[in-house]
Parts: sequence; structure tokens; C-alpha cells
Amino acid sequence: MKKNYMVLPVGLALFTLLFGPGNIIYPLKLGAAAGGSLWYALCGFIITAIAMPMVGFVASLLCHGDYTEMLSYFGRIPGMLITFTCMLLIGPFCILPRCIALSYESLKLYLGGLPFGWFSVIAATLVFAATMRKNLIMPLFGRFFGPIKLCLITGLIIVGAMTLPVSNPCAGPALASFKQGLFDGYSTMDLLGTLFCSGLLAFQL
Repeated sequence: MKKNYMVLPVGLALFTLLFGPGNIIYPLKLGAAAGGSLWYALCGFIITAIAMPMVGFVASLLCHGDYTEMLSYFGRIPGMLITFTCMLLIGPFCILPRCIALSYESLKLYLGGLPFGWFSVIAATLVFAATMRKNLIMPLFGRFFGPIKLCLITGLIIVGAMTLPVSNPCAGPALASFKQGLFDGYSTMDLLGTLFCSGLLAFQL
């Protein structure tokens, strides 16, 4: 009964962990470029941005949330190199700067001229405070941030569908749109996020 009760909070926590700026930026760019071939682009995006991360989550569960055990199949040294590279991409080289930059651009009109550097320090401090203890992840992400984010995204989709015109109704090449969807979906880096962050949630199931 307890495990069934935890499915929804864990699912919302996983959604909150993975749905970042890449999931907002790339679909908008992809849809504008695909035009009438949107469904082909969407199929490619779903494969690499949704299906592959879910496979990664299942793989993480099979290894009890321990990514070192998962990557040990490649060998000790290759596993360490893969882990080091992926951590750099998830952390300082890609995902964290992208999160902070998108947040700043979204809020800068309301920040009273706060410099980007100070905003970055404040944002990184808040993120560290919210995640420094493993047992805070589920209450914050699964029961608080997850429902809020889901409601905001749903509202954004509804307002956008009702008010924004179609900027590019012409259909692009179907195969090219599908390939671009695959590339943009992988560029969200949700697969890496799933492999290395789902261990925080695996112990709840």
C-alpha cells in the first residue's frame, strides 16, 4: 500500500527533476521549424526526450538507483570517465547554466536591475539548500514544485494554443523534421538526468 501511495509523488518528482529549460526551448524551436510536419518532428522528439529517459529510469531502478553499478558494465576506468563527463554536462557545463539563464531571462523584468551574476549566486544557493538533504527531494519536488509546475505548464499550453498564430504553416521535409526532433529531444539531456538523478527517487519505490 505504501509503495502504491508513493507512485504519484515519485512520478511528479521525476517530472519536476527532468522538465527543465531544454523542454521549453527545444519544442518551441522545433515546432516553429517543422510547420506542417510537426507530427513527424514530435515523434522524433518523443523517442529521445520521453521514451529513452523512461528506459533510463527503469535501468536505474534495476540497479537500485546506483549509477556506478550501472556504468561498471563498461569497465572501471571507462565507467569513471563516463560518469565524470556526464556530471560535467549535468552540472557546470550545460544544464545548470541553462536553467539559471532561462530563469533570469524570464524574471529580469521583475528583478529591479539585479545583475545576472548575483542572480546566479542566489539561485545556486537556493538550489543547494533545497537539495543538500536527500529526504527533502520528495516533499519539495513530488508534493510541492511538481503540481505547481504541471499547472503552470498546462496554463501556458492553453493560453498559447488560444492566442498564438501559426508562424510557419508550410510543411518541411518529413524525414528532416523527424531527425531534428530526435536531435532536439536528446539535447534536452533528460536521459543523462534520469540516469544520474533518479537514484534520489529509487529508494522511495
